Amino acid sequence: MNLSDVDPSESPLVVFVSSAISGMQRERQVVREASCFPDLTRPWLFEYTSASALPLEASYLSKVEQCDLFVLLLDGRASEAVRLEYSTALQCKKPVLVFVRRRDGSPR
Repeated sequence: MNLSDVDPSESPLVVFVSSAISGMQRERQVVREASCFPDLTRPWLFEYTSASALPLEASYLSKVEQCDLFVLLLDGRASEAVRLEYSTALQCKKPVLVFVRRRDGSPR
């Protein structure tokens, strides 16, 4: 598919990026940049989102429910929030990509 084939009347696909924020800033930024094609895809990362009137957990889980692709970045640890995001993505049958950073820092 070429970008010229994209129908401009359609909304971009939303890519939800899930991981611990602390210690994964570089990886999150790489995924953000790689998934930012204004006419095709739009990344959603917690730290770039404005405040919501919804309770915190409901606000980010609603984004998981609405996303078109769920990207999970792991480095050997996952908070309860990340586990809940992943579980919600599976329950909603979202396509999931998982990337694991090895202990030596290289991607796997």
